[in-house]
Formats: sequence, C-alpha cells, structure tokens
Amino acid sequence: MKIHYYLGWFSNFFPENLGRVLQEDITDRKSLAMISSNPSCYEDDGATERSWLDEAGIMFDEYHLINYCVQKEEAQKLIQNASVIFLLGGNILKQNGFLKEYGLSDLIKKVVPL
Repeated sequence: MKIHYYLGWFSNFFPENLGRVLQEDITDRKSLAMISSNPSCYEDDGATERSWLDEAGIMFDEYHLINYCVQKEEAQKLIQNASVIFLLGGNILKQNGFLKEYGLSDLIKKVVPL
C-alpha cells in the first residue's frame, strides 16, 4: 500500500502530530529524493526541509537533491529507486518545467500511482 502526503510549508519543523504520523508511516528509509523547486545548481539545497525530517527523527540512508546538476538519466534512476519523493516548495512553475524537461512527471506517476 502506498501512502501519499500533500503538505504545505512549515516554519521551523513539522508539527508534532504530523511528525509522529510520518515516523510511523515511512518505514522504508533507504533513499530520499528531493526535487528542487528552483533547480539551478546553485539554489535550494533542501537543507530546511531535510531539517524538518531530522527533527521528526526520520533519517534516511541516502539523500539526493535532484536539480540541473544531476544528469537526466541519473535523476530518473533516483526517482525509480527512492523510498520517499519530496517535492520541495517554492517556485512551482520552475519545478513543473524541470519535471517535464527531465521526464520526471510521468515517472513519478508510474512509481507513485494516485
């Protein structure tokens, strides 16, 4: 069974009850793929969002930030092998363009059917 969360922005960390639910629901913690909303190589490193997971005690073996620094084929492989896919907040138009350009939109739909 796949579980989907659609969450908004949080100031400093996940609320305690959400952190607890995520802690219980995310059992496969091999790989986290974070997809940048500002995918240039020098922007948005995902540190804020990763700190929310750290604060909730949700650690992964591997962390991957997918942006233009990652080759398209490698990005697709990271999505296919991810335990959790985290679409980082911010400029959704840039993020959506990046997802389409890299062929990640359809791939995410196949990996995580709604």
